[in-house]
Order: sequence, then C-alpha cells, then structure tokens
Amino acid sequence: MGVADSIVVYRVRLTTPASSGCADAALRAVLTTELGTPPTLARDDHGKPYMVGRARVFSIAHSGELALIAVARTGELGVDVEHHRPLRDAATIARRFFTAGEAAEVDAAVQRSELAAFYRVWCRKEAWVKARGGGLRLPLDTVDVRGDVPGWWIADLDVGAGYTAAIACAGDAAAVRLVDL
Repeated sequence: MGVADSIVVYRVRLTTPASSGCADAALRAVLTTELGTPPTLARDDHGKPYMVGRARVFSIAHSGELALIAVARTGELGVDVEHHRPLRDAATIARRFFTAGEAAEVDAAVQRSELAAFYRVWCRKEAWVKARGGGLRLPLDTVDVRGDVPGWWIADLDVGAGYTAAIACAGDAAAVRLVDL
C-alpha cells in the first residue's frame, strides 16, 4: 500500500453544471463526517486547498454534473474527472501538453473518432499534477502517465457513463472505495 493506505472517493451528483465552488458544501460535509468536527480550510501558494492541521488530505474535482472528493489519512493525493464532450482539437492539445508517446496514442484514437484515450491521459495527468501540488506550472510533457510513474500510483476510476476519472497518490497501490453522496 502507498502512503495513503486507504482512499475514499465520494461521488457527488450536482444539480447544475459544475462551476467554481459548486462542491464546497459537499466537501465540508464529507470532511466534517470524517473528522467529527467542521474543518478549517486554507489554500497553499499554488491555490490548492488543504485542511489546516492536516488531519486528512483531500482532493476535489468536478466536471459536467459530477464532483469527486478523494480523502485519505496521509500522503499526497490527487483526483480528476472529465465529462465527455466533443473536442475538435484533442490531438492538438495532446501534442502541446502530452509526451510524444501519449500524443501519438491520442492522435491514433482521434483518427478513429475515439476520444476516450485523450480523456484517460488528461485525467491521469491532472490527478498526478494535483497530487504533486504544483498546479499546471509543472511541465505536463515530461512524464508519461499511461503506465507506471516512479514513486507514484495512478489509477483509472469508473465513475459512470460519459465520464473519465483518475486518482494519484505518492507511493504504491492504495485501496480505493467509491461512495455515493
């Protein structure tokens, strides 16, 4: 198991399309349940939210009408979700932000009118970046997230039709439990 030996991912169905702060109430409710008391939240220099006192680590993502809140006791943790929507420029985005191998895989999939490869790489990369805590300042084209990344565990999450999601944590594989709110 990794540093975060057990991760719970809360799946939140949103009543309106995702927007900034749309899952804040759900995040506070989840953390209050986890801790038994309301949390004090702050943001680091890169804008990543964290819990003061670090009683738990968490990561939050939202897209479409779905939000994910991942919570663990310790470690570096990141989660991402993307609602599938038509993208005319998926191959261009991949060439700009992905490694050459990732971009080639996405380009081949786009030629077959399949966007799943793009969303899979994007979510895995975003989850890893969130876990690292550097935001999008990290050069995305320097690490290939399709397989093993030394020192990191990255996995796909099945959160429902029309969505792709991924989770990342420092260390080895972790047990992940998906819970609906």
